[in-house]
Amino acid sequence: MNYQFCTLFDKNYLYNGLALHASLLRHCSNFTLWILCLDETAYRILSKLDLKKAKLVSLAEFENEDLLRVKQNRTAGEYAWTCAANFCKYVLEKYQPDSITYLDSDVYFFSGPDEIFKEIGSADIAIIEHRYSKEYSHLEKQSGTFCVEWVTFKNSEEGAKAVNWWSKKVLEWCYARYEDGKFGDQLYLNDWPRRFQGVHIIEHKGAGLAPWNLRNYALQIQGSQILTGGQNLIFYHFHTFHPISYNLYVRAIGYGLPRQAARLIYRPYIIAIKQSIDAVKNTDRNFNFGFRKFNIKEFFGEKIKTFLNH
Repeated sequence: MNYQFCTLFDKNYLYNGLALHASLLRHCSNFTLWILCLDETAYRILSKLDLKKAKLVSLAEFENEDLLRVKQNRTAGEYAWTCAANFCKYVLEKYQPDSITYLDSDVYFFSGPDEIFKEIGSADIAIIEHRYSKEYSHLEKQSGTFCVEWVTFKNSEEGAKAVNWWSKKVLEWCYARYEDGKFGDQLYLNDWPRRFQGVHIIEHKGAGLAPWNLRNYALQIQGSQILTGGQNLIFYHFHTFHPISYNLYVRAIGYGLPRQAARLIYRPYIIAIKQSIDAVKNTDRNFNFGFRKFNIKEFFGEKIKTFLNH
């Protein structure tokens, strides 16, 4: 089966997006990754890199009157959220794959996705819960029960119904604030198990690990594989991970991380990000995006941990 994924990012998340693509190449033999390039710089660099099993879509190809209208009143982040649902709709309608799975660009695969798709089976829609650990359960009110890090739509009547509904809703309202039970594009998913038929909630323990749920899981090593709850770690969401320089990274702003996670999960990702940086620099020496400017003293004062990898 050829798995059809889509993601989106601009020049500031180019390193993350390349790491995602590299992880799919490593762990998934048959896939296509549709990439919406949110600016011309990202499109230019990715075109030069000529990525295997990737299909690039420029903003000029993708944007329509509705998107251009709302773009004027939204931040870059809010507009990216608006585009996620609409990009799923775009790929499904224009290229007619059997299904499309949206992935956040800061997702990274540690093993193949076969077990997730086997679990999804014939379901029309698949979503995944945040699974907050106790200390972060208060985040659910604003961020929602489900996480827009993996969303699958089958090219079916009910799948089309869901993606059309979601894409219209984010055009109406998609902002980085909590308001009337809405936040960005994410809280719209809260009632999908009731609103639509054929919705599957992904249960695999190795799917969707993230800073907000890591403390729910005990990590183990079996050969070259990371296990969590006896199942393979499939993908991790590197939310609030930011490179400061080639050798300095903020791992997870606002979250405490188990030491074991730094070694087993974050160290491989830093290596992957460095490989992305090297690939981009070999393509364009003048590329100077993707690094965040932080007041290091301020962050240390707030006890936000950084990870230095020499």
